[in-house]
Amino acid sequence: MIVVEKIKDVHIRRTLVENVISMIFRGMINDGDYLPSIRNMSERYHISRNSVVSAYKELESLGFIEGRERRCYRVVSKRQMQPENLSGRPASGSEKIKNSASLPGPDLMALANRITFNNNASLPLHFMRKYFNDIAMEPGGKRPDNNQRLNHNLTRYVKITRGCLIDTENALVMQSQQQALMLIAHYGKQQAARPSIVLEDPVSPAVFQLFSGLGYEIIRVSVGKEGMDTASLPERHVDFIYTSPANQFPTGAKMSVAHRKRLLQWSLRNNVLVIEDDACFMLGFGENIIPPLCEFYPAANIIYLYSLNEFIGNSINLSLLSLPLSLVTAFKQLHPLFTSPVPVAMYHLVNSFLESPHLLKYLSATLKTRQNRYELAVSGLRKVGGDIDCWGLMHAGYFSFSCGNALLPGMLKAQNFIPLTLFCHTSPLWQTNRYIYATGSLSTADIKAINKRLASLQKSRLIAEFDEEE
Repeated sequence: MIVVEKIKDVHIRRTLVENVISMIFRGMINDGDYLPSIRNMSERYHISRNSVVSAYKELESLGFIEGRERRCYRVVSKRQMQPENLSGRPASGSEKIKNSASLPGPDLMALANRITFNNNASLPLHFMRKYFNDIAMEPGGKRPDNNQRLNHNLTRYVKITRGCLIDTENALVMQSQQQALMLIAHYGKQQAARPSIVLEDPVSPAVFQLFSGLGYEIIRVSVGKEGMDTASLPERHVDFIYTSPANQFPTGAKMSVAHRKRLLQWSLRNNVLVIEDDACFMLGFGENIIPPLCEFYPAANIIYLYSLNEFIGNSINLSLLSLPLSLVTAFKQLHPLFTSPVPVAMYHLVNSFLESPHLLKYLSATLKTRQNRYELAVSGLRKVGGDIDCWGLMHAGYFSFSCGNALLPGMLKAQNFIPLTLFCHTSPLWQTNRYIYATGSLSTADIKAINKRLASLQKSRLIAEFDEEE
């Protein structure tokens, strides 16, 4: 029998429902586990039996639990009803046909958002309180900030975190990473009826859908431990190549020095524009210092893209786009078509924080939090998996790891880890046992719960092996 998390005094029924659902999705409750009886739940948490009954009935109507004899309720995870039974029980042929016909495949966009979402990326509350207090006390409010000041502050931030210099005259501020890529893609369509682009495999579904939806010829090049396989690049002109060399999405692989040199030589030889997506979190700090492709931008044929969503949260997703000198005029003419008016308060808020003494303290504290979660997650995996071959930076919010099929049961994989093959066009053997761990979207308590589950599985496996030997 499982134990439900502590219930708040207010909104008892709703809190109980949310707790049980959360525990199911976090892997703390599995298929077949029994919930505490109505009487035990009522006595344990000092709540009325009617509240427990109402909560259990709501969970039953949602399909998360089912009633059994003697007023017991058993967990029935909805994952049993996915096209492939991820609980580990072999599905019959009729089940597979029925499920595949009635349910769609995985929502890759939702999974990608889960990987890149970071629940600790937000401006400090003490800064926010001071900021709004200052505005309230200043007669008439503060004057609007102009783009030049924001450009200056963003390029300074990139210098601090990435160690590269960006000329503000060749930089554009975009409201999101996707807007920046849309601007690039539209420019390409102006140059050719059917432009071409090399994409990493795997790649973000948002990037693939953007360029394929605009009629681009897509050329896929696989990614390995040393990043994009640059030896497989075609020896011909291509309009663009998109790469994230410092922390590849979603593998976490970093491009080796040899591959970087080969990529730049190939791009110059074939007159290709490189889109360098450097949307990684504070890579200039700590032990893992991975520089961008160049030390100074503008570069001859590199479009440099840096996003702030990892820094200040997904609600303020500003991006900085640095352009080669030959593209500045054309992109500035197109820029108004792909931007909407940004609230003055947003620009002023970001500018104020980038100029404030809170910046470096915030970076240091956030890095420490990321590092602790990464180390906690890796330690939990290593206790049951030995050499798990992690790819990714401890500060990036996600990493990928490899394991054998016998290490993790299907239900645990479905609840906590994302199969890398979901994002791959082709799936070499090494990819089939690699999974993505989205630590940035989890709390420390979530990761500890996963580690506890992994430890219990390892203990059960050792007992089973001992019994077999006996």
